[in-house]
Amino acid sequence: MAFADGLRDLGHSVAAACGSGGGSHRDGAKQRRSGGGGDAPFTNRAQILDAARAFRERGGRLVRLTFPETQAQRFGDVVVLYGRFEVVFQSGGAERTRRGRLTEMFVRRDGKWLHPGWHLDLTAGPAQP
Repeated sequence: MAFADGLRDLGHSVAAACGSGGGSHRDGAKQRRSGGGGDAPFTNRAQILDAARAFRERGGRLVRLTFPETQAQRFGDVVVLYGRFEVVFQSGGAERTRRGRLTEMFVRRDGKWLHPGWHLDLTAGPAQP
């Protein structure tokens, strides 16, 4: 997988962790930190995908996902991506907007970029440019 493909997975990561469909990861990482309060428990890939499937089965859908700010730092075979996201969901006929910050880790192994983990946290205020 090229690094650009891994970056495309970022949108799926945010959507899955915030409760919509998506969440395609090819590396089998065991732990990821999903969005929520500071005391929210760590979740693993299976839990995140199960929650996303349940959301979709209840009729929920992803309306929009944007990244108003994104920065990347590369350290050899590791890229750390920082940014802000805004995601809009529709559920039960109502739209809900979530905004937050993200940190994504990408590691190149055997010529392929893997996505072993991320951290998301939700913010109360509007997305900052």
